[in-house]
Amino acid sequence: MYNLLRLGDDDVQINNSSAPSRRGSTSRDAAPLLLRLPSTPPPLHPSTPPSLVVRLPLFILHSSLFIARKLVLPFIVSILTIESDLVWSDLIKSFSGQQDASPSIPNNPMSKKPPMATPRLFLVRHGETEWSLSGKHTGRTDIPLTADGEKRVRATGQALVGDDRLIVPHKLAHIYVSPRKRAQRTFELMNLGISGDLPWRAHGASEPNRLQCRAGVQVTEDVREWDYGEYEGITSPEIRTIRADAGIEGTWDIWRDGCPGGESPDQVTARLDRLIAEIRQKWHKPVLGKSEAEHVHGDVLIVAHGHILRALALRWAGKSLQDGPAFLLEAGGVGTLSYEHHSIDEPAIMLGSAFAVGVQGN
Repeated sequence: MYNLLRLGDDDVQINNSSAPSRRGSTSRDAAPLLLRLPSTPPPLHPSTPPSLVVRLPLFILHSSLFIARKLVLPFIVSILTIESDLVWSDLIKSFSGQQDASPSIPNNPMSKKPPMATPRLFLVRHGETEWSLSGKHTGRTDIPLTADGEKRVRATGQALVGDDRLIVPHKLAHIYVSPRKRAQRTFELMNLGISGDLPWRAHGASEPNRLQCRAGVQVTEDVREWDYGEYEGITSPEIRTIRADAGIEGTWDIWRDGCPGGESPDQVTARLDRLIAEIRQKWHKPVLGKSEAEHVHGDVLIVAHGHILRALALRWAGKSLQDGPAFLLEAGGVGTLSYEHHSIDEPAIMLGSAFAVGVQGN
């Protein structure tokens, strides 16, 4: 009878405890057999003599141990490593009595909530006039658009107004327009139609096939241009010359100095703050946080003038006019104001807006 005794990773001792003793045998004949097993399974040669058949079970045993150590054990360890976090987490919850607040929901794109609405305020400067082209300050003076100015406004309306454009007609809740005809004519050419009559006598033919919106149109003095007073109709270089001749030191800055005989920065601030408060409370706050799936309409459009719209952007962001804007709004240009994090308390200036042109939804 053979007894196997494992001495180490690669050594096995075989004791023969039942073999009959032969004539003339000595104690050396019954000495245990010590086998050195290789680190890799040795090949079993086909010509192995019968006297060595006893080694076959040892070969199979060692090969099985080798496979378990080299292949099976690492595989089991890797599985346990991957699952350990989940297993321990479940065990801790079961012992502590904690339960998930809500059942797990598959990551199904169709189950995602639609985005929340964040209303916007669009600032549209009137198109080009003879005075804006030459750099003259145009406040109270009521002059028309140039032919090129009308052409550019039409192009702006075609490019930026539409269901897949920046200004979406059915999302507009209200429209404010300056009392000056250059601003009113700009609105007439912007590819926007309203239900009912305009609150002014039309200054020309309207665009055919305009896109209808439900917004009301209001003419308000709050968005008229800055009153330039004595500087009406003259350019900035001429103003600097006039001030130098009058012995006024320093460079003229309308955001700091205002205009003699016209409006000061504080007067402009007062009327703009009144308008901003109305827009936020009346048009924006009721729709902030609502789902886009509800087809909310809370966007507001203002058609006005260069200085007053830049001043409005400053006040919208909580800046004083004395800070002076470092941005421009060219004739016929469009700017956008909105909110960050869908919060009425976080007004922001949108430096750029993304919109798709000619892309059909699924």
